[in-house]
Amino acid sequence: PKHIILEAGIAQNITFDHLDAGTYEFTLAYLETNNYNAARKSVNVTVAKANVTMNITSNDVTYPDNITLTLLSDVSGNYSLYIGTSSPQTVVLEAGVVKEVKFSGFDAGTYKFTLAYLGSDNYNVASEHVTVNVAKANVNMTITAEDVVYPNDVIVTLMSDVSGRYSL
Repeated sequence: PKHIILEAGIAQNITFDHLDAGTYEFTLAYLETNNYNAARKSVNVTVAKANVTMNITSNDVTYPDNITLTLLSDVSGNYSLYIGTSSPQTVVLEAGVVKEVKFSGFDAGTYKFTLAYLGSDNYNVASEHVTVNVAKANVNMTITAEDVVYPNDVIVTLMSDVSGRYSL
């Protein structure tokens, strides 16, 4: 226990720094003297778990570009990163420090990424998500040919930046 000298009629504040989440009982006790009886008063105080403030952002991309997620939280620790309903991967975040995570190989479509904090003794469970659209890419192609006089062959030159089956 802390021993405190109080002056009659003057309030005194005592600070207890960074108590973990939970319920605490504080009891003030006065020992009996020649002129005063012993006295005791208690108060219960609850320190609630804090909420985690976190953010997950990304821009939409065009196939085959990488998806870059930007992650930020006010609490350091291990976070779970989900792509859709897949098994999570663990990401370690440091409070107040932006972290970028890159992904490649996504086909055109829409993808949901969820950043989750599973909670701790002092922080609540939390999650945030972002939806990223991977747009279809445009095919860049050229077709050229020159006029000829009969019976010469016509030569058509084709080129594309995408391998695949084409029709002519």
